[in-house]
Amino acid sequence: MRTPARVMGPETFHPAEPNRRGERAAWLLTLAVIAVAGFAAWRTGRLPPLSMFFAFFFGAAAILISLGNWMDVNTRIEVDEAGLRYRSPVRQVRLGWGEVEEVYAMPAGQGWRVTVSGAGHSFGLRTASELTFAGWGNLAYGFPQGERLVRLILGQAGLAEPVAQDRGWVCRRRA
Repeated sequence: MRTPARVMGPETFHPAEPNRRGERAAWLLTLAVIAVAGFAAWRTGRLPPLSMFFAFFFGAAAILISLGNWMDVNTRIEVDEAGLRYRSPVRQVRLGWGEVEEVYAMPAGQGWRVTVSGAGHSFGLRTASELTFAGWGNLAYGFPQGERLVRLILGQAGLAEPVAQDRGWVCRRRA
């Protein structure tokens, strides 16, 4: 990470817009398996057991992908002069700058997996990364402005200089 930054006014950070191709593909495969199984059951008078397995498998994948996309779309981190607020559909964390005790980061692909903790609460974020799939293009994930967000947190919380830990680094509140 580069040098810490300062908050100049309220800002809101969002994860990258989810790519819906995988979600659509999983739902289409689920519907296709159900349609083929229904046709086979109509023609033979019995439901092929393997089709039930594939319908469940693709349906579960579709539900999990949809849930992940919904979580990403509804997650945000707000920063202002008083502190930061992490909001997702399942969790909310509010930390004043003086309550931030530690920022821990580990490399994750092309970016960082960062954990911000303090006052008995914590939340995680990923800085921007990109996966490349042959024939499918690129898939962006994480917070596009994640490195800047981490610099803001480090600058506003007044944490000590980064110290190497495991494969990453950690900044803790000065004693």
